Amino acid sequence: MKKFKFRLESVLKIRTMKAEEELRNLSKIAGSINKLQNEIVNNDKEAAHSINQFQSSVGQDINYIRIFDAYLKRLSLQNDNLNKQIKEQQGALAESRKKVIEAKKEAEVLEIIKTKQFDEYYNTYLKREKAEEEERNNNLFISKQKEAEYEKPYKESKPIAESEQTPSSSKPERDKSEYEKLQEYVDTYFQK
Repeated sequence: MKKFKFRLESVLKIRTMKAEEELRNLSKIAGSINKLQNEIVNNDKEAAHSINQFQSSVGQDINYIRIFDAYLKRLSLQNDNLNKQIKEQQGALAESRKKVIEAKKEAEVLEIIKTKQFDEYYNTYLKREKAEEEERNNNLFISKQKEAEYEKPYKESKPIAESEQTPSSSKPERDKSEYEKLQEYVDTYFQK
């Protein structure tokens, strides 16, 4: 029997590759969002560390305070910009998720079709194997029956043993009576 071949195998491969590509795009977007969130966390840590240092150094001049204040505002503005970028990419992330889900569904549909076709193929294969086996068994049974019928006439006719064969020139022996048989037994017993 020929090997199972799924007719839509190339379409399934294309859809699987598309799903993998969409998943890679999703992971790129998620990675860039994580990178932006890490930058925000680092800016917050840097601002907290700078505030701690500023508070420990009392008696700074006014210019230093202005510069420090401008530095904190810059970190805050940078975090605001990063949050805007994250919000923008959240939309792209949601869109990418939808594409991944849709691409996976399309590939799954073909996988289900492939599985069903393979099951049908396998069941058909088993039925054919069973039918072929039954046919072989029937043929074997029929051939053995024919053989037995052919040999039956030969088995029924019993071959004549040489001791039973009587030459045509001798007289046929008559059946011995019980007395004669007993007499022969006694004669043979006492002769020994």
